[in-house]
Amino acid sequence: MAYGIDLKEAQRVIAEKLDVIHPHGTIDRLPWQRGDAPQADWGVEQPWNIHAIATNLKSLAERRTDRNALRDVRVAVANAKRLVFLGFGFQPQNVDLLFENTLSHNPEVLISTYGMSQGNAATVAHMMKRLAGLESADLLMLSPGKAWEILRDYSLLLES
Repeated sequence: MAYGIDLKEAQRVIAEKLDVIHPHGTIDRLPWQRGDAPQADWGVEQPWNIHAIATNLKSLAERRTDRNALRDVRVAVANAKRLVFLGFGFQPQNVDLLFENTLSHNPEVLISTYGMSQGNAATVAHMMKRLAGLESADLLMLSPGKAWEILRDYSLLLES
């Protein structure tokens, strides 16, 4: 409604334009998303389908051995002009999944630090400046907000 289009059109645009990477897989896909993964509407899943949905989750060890998936994630990160981290804990083993080398193209980086201590948020900032190869502090944006607040508060950046 905020953009003057109906729900079906919004779903089509999101499905075509938004590239969301889930390094550990997902538990389902929404009915409007493409793919072969099982569908599960939020909050209505039936117990008989839980096994099919859970097969899409990958442990860290499973993800590391899937060289194609690992390459795809790293290529997407290496080519991104903007990286947004929502609900990401920045544990070293998870960060290693995303970055093979330091980036050299100065992407914009937006990070939700919701629930992090000031010390950990500062460490994340330092780590991301190094890994993303950021030459300007203006390219790194940290926000203590929840994911939905980040999407709201940085909507102009995310739409550009």
